[in-house]
Amino acid sequence: MSLFQTPLLRPKRLGHLFGVPIKVGPAAGLVFLLPLFLAADWQNAGWLSLALLTLFLSLLGHEIAHALMAKRLGLHVVDITIWPLVGMARIEEMSQHPTLEAPVAAAGPIFNLLIAPIGLLLPPSLGSVFLTLNLIFGLGNLIPAFPMDGGRLRRAWFARRLPLPEATKRAIKISDTLILLALIPAAASGYLLLTILTGVYIWISGRWELAQLFLRPPGFAADAPTMQGQTAQSPTNRSKPPADEGDLENFKGSMKEFFHARKKNKS
Repeated sequence: MSLFQTPLLRPKRLGHLFGVPIKVGPAAGLVFLLPLFLAADWQNAGWLSLALLTLFLSLLGHEIAHALMAKRLGLHVVDITIWPLVGMARIEEMSQHPTLEAPVAAAGPIFNLLIAPIGLLLPPSLGSVFLTLNLIFGLGNLIPAFPMDGGRLRRAWFARRLPLPEATKRAIKISDTLILLALIPAAASGYLLLTILTGVYIWISGRWELAQLFLRPPGFAADAPTMQGQTAQSPTNRSKPPADEGDLENFKGSMKEFFHARKKNKS
C-alpha cells in the first residue's frame, strides 16, 4: 500500500474553487489543531484560530493563483492539495511546456506580495500575522531552490536552451548550494532544525521530480530544448510519438523487429 494511501496522509476533498478540486491532508488538520490544545486560555485559542485561518487562506490563495495562471495558458489543473505548511497544485503537461512554467511559478508569490499590504488595514495583532505570512510566502518562495517557485523560474530560464532534464539538474545544483549556505545563519539564529527539515524536503522533492523526467516514455515532447524566441506547442496541438515507438503491446511483429524499428525511428 502506498504511503499516501494511509488514513493520516490520504487527502480529503473539501470542494471546488474556480473549477479546481481542493483537497486537504488530514495531517494538515492536526497541525492546525495542535496549537489550540496548547493555548493557555480561550482568548489565546481564538487568536491562534484566526492566525491559522490566515495561514490556510494565504497558502490556498497562493496555490489558486498558480492554478488560474495555468488554466489561462491552456493547461489542465488536476487538483490542489494543502499539506502541513505547504500546498501543491497538480498541473498536467507542465513539463511538456517548459516556457509556460515561468508565469505559472511566478503567479503564486506575486499574489501573496500583492495582498500582503491588506494586513496594514486589519487590527494590529491579526494584521501583523497576515502581513508576515504573505511576505514569507511571497519572498520566501522566490528563493531559487528547486522545486520552490524561485527554483522553477530558474529552471524555466535554463530550459530556454537546454533539455528539461539538464535544466532540472542545474536548478538542483543551485538549490543544494543554497541549502548548505543556509545552515550557517540558521545555526547562529537557532533555526537549525527547521532549516535542516526544510532542506531535506527540498532535496528529496527536487530529485523525485528529476527522476520522473527520466521515467518519461520515449519521444516525449520536452526532450528537445526549447530555444529562446520559439513558442511552445499548445497542449492541443503537440506532436505525439509514433505508434510503433514505445508501444510494444500493439506492435505487429517480433521483439527483434520491434527494437529494430525503434532504433530506426530514433536515428
